[in-house]
Amino acid sequence: MRDRLIHSRFFDLAAPDAAGSSVISWAGGLQAVKLSGELPPGWCGNLAAALAHRRISIVRGFARRIVDHRWIAELHVLPSEPRAGLSEAEYLSLAWSAPAPEPPAEIALDSYYVDSSPESGQYLFLEVHGYDRVGFLASILGRLAALALRPEQISLETWDGRALDAFHLKDATGGPPKPATARALSQALEALRHDQPGRRHPAPV
Repeated sequence: MRDRLIHSRFFDLAAPDAAGSSVISWAGGLQAVKLSGELPPGWCGNLAAALAHRRISIVRGFARRIVDHRWIAELHVLPSEPRAGLSEAEYLSLAWSAPAPEPPAEIALDSYYVDSSPESGQYLFLEVHGYDRVGFLASILGRLAALALRPEQISLETWDGRALDAFHLKDATGGPPKPATARALSQALEALRHDQPGRRHPAPV
């Protein structure tokens, strides 16, 4: 998945200064949402939480910070109701608006991988595989935010009922996360593994 973080198949790696968005709608309600330009810290968590609240699934996507607060992103989303898709302005507004605090969705992981080796450069690399459900991404991003970890690049896939997501992370200052933070992240993710004693994976919703 690392290659997909570096070589996006969605679009050119360039972003305008001003925030912008576009939406393409397909049969069945699937939408391709493109965001670019200046976006606030935590924008992806804002948007993911708001979409989960509206029962809109994020099927796949890619996002990358280009420079400063400028990003490029494309998310393919699927509302629970075909006519429940949002407009360009609504998606952009949700990215800029912090949602009301609420507990993260219950999720279960098949596996995870945390890498702070030199191969990951100045990033902490995270890959998670788990049972897909509405709110999966929001739940992961909420846990990252609790550890003051901010994604610089994100790659999202779903396949056969499983989410396969990868993140390049930095700390809140823009520097490489400390080893203690990597250990804390591993501990938080370990608690989400579906094979933990007494834990059952949640039913898809």
